[in-house]
Amino acid sequence: MSRHLSRYDLECIAHRITSRYYRMLGVGAGELTPIDPILLAEEIVKLNVSFAPLSVDGSILGLAAFDDVDLEIYTSDGNTITRHLKNRDIVIDTGLQESGCLGRCNFTVAHEAGHHILNLMFPEDYGPVCNRRAHIMYRRSKEAHEWIEWQADNLASPLLMPVPLVHQSLAYFGFENNQVEMINRVFRPKEYQRFCDMADYMGVSKQALSIRLQQLGILSRDKDYLANPYELLRIYCDEPDLC
Repeated sequence: MSRHLSRYDLECIAHRITSRYYRMLGVGAGELTPIDPILLAEEIVKLNVSFAPLSVDGSILGLAAFDDVDLEIYTSDGNTITRHLKNRDIVIDTGLQESGCLGRCNFTVAHEAGHHILNLMFPEDYGPVCNRRAHIMYRRSKEAHEWIEWQADNLASPLLMPVPLVHQSLAYFGFENNQVEMINRVFRPKEYQRFCDMADYMGVSKQALSIRLQQLGILSRDKDYLANPYELLRIYCDEPDLC
């Protein structure tokens, strides 16, 4: 079983890595640039990132290899070819290179890098899990009990959206006092557009940014109407006989 790290633990790990990333780029506070997860994975964590069609239906987003393993890759004519992977290889599904998938692609790279980071930092706890599997696949639908997937997700988020970059971006896109009052494309269209622009700028999905803002206390959970902007109009009755 892998080490059970808290979200705070993962935040601290991400801070150390992103600090090294910005030192490598030679940028400081106030001039931070959006994180390039491939650059971070290859230059800071020393991983090998590549793209390949991992499944016919797009259900597999990426995988991280921890040992020698043969991977079946699907070709455009429906056949498969075998590709040999080694430890520290990351493969991302080519479907995520399509237009409109940048946020999902970046998060998947950061997620797979997260697996390797944890394995490198805690080989006695995390290593046996990874080595037993030889590789870990990241799927669109994950099992709720997969603790190592939860950890990789919650490491990927601060890797892509470190706190200083989030605060700098909030100021750049006109969110006063580092707060987002509401995400609602119908009733707060201007604020919603600035939120979307911020997500595009940071290279993350709107959903990932929304979750990150909530975790940092910048956006209240009851003010997130990303999924259904008309939820704001729903009326709840306290007394059953009044409904």
